[in-house]
Amino acid sequence: MKLLVLTHPRGGEQYGARFFQSLGYNIKPGQINDSGGIVSMLVQETPEFRFRDFDVVLHQVRNPLDCLYNIGTLDYRTTHVMSTALNKFLPPDSIDRNERIRKGLMVWKPWNALCESAAHLTYRVEELRPGTDTLMAIAALLGFDPEIAVDVPTQWDRQDVALTTDMDSLIRIDAGLAVQTEEMATRYGYNL
Repeated sequence: MKLLVLTHPRGGEQYGARFFQSLGYNIKPGQINDSGGIVSMLVQETPEFRFRDFDVVLHQVRNPLDCLYNIGTLDYRTTHVMSTALNKFLPPDSIDRNERIRKGLMVWKPWNALCESAAHLTYRVEELRPGTDTLMAIAALLGFDPEIAVDVPTQWDRQDVALTTDMDSLIRIDAGLAVQTEEMATRYGYNL
């Protein structure tokens, strides 16, 4: 079964790849091969019509508070693979922390909406571990035993987060975008 996992920058590509590798999928972060792939920056290099090339398309999302700053560090060189629809949300590059977070706010929602629209299932990377409803849902889609031992940490490790933020900061930076992001994040099960 050919598997494609779509995510966003700092959305847990490495962790997700290790998880699916432990299930026997030969997928690597940021790449697509004969087994499939787990990608963030390649979302637009995999146009919608090519999603039919995969048996299962999953959408892996991460708490926006843990990744907005990192998404905001993207510039045109790294986002040229994104559609012009998403590029219009990217203001000129800035080194200011708040502007980077604002940039992340501008991208997180439309990026995840695009991924979600192509996916059979959306799940939180923090829930990608044994004993969760997420694992049960993925097991049902991929046809594996959810009791199978997986060779990844049993808990999502937040220690690798470069720079996080909080909801109060998001509201001060851009209240409208913060509320839109919170609404989508709440739908995904996050309590910002």
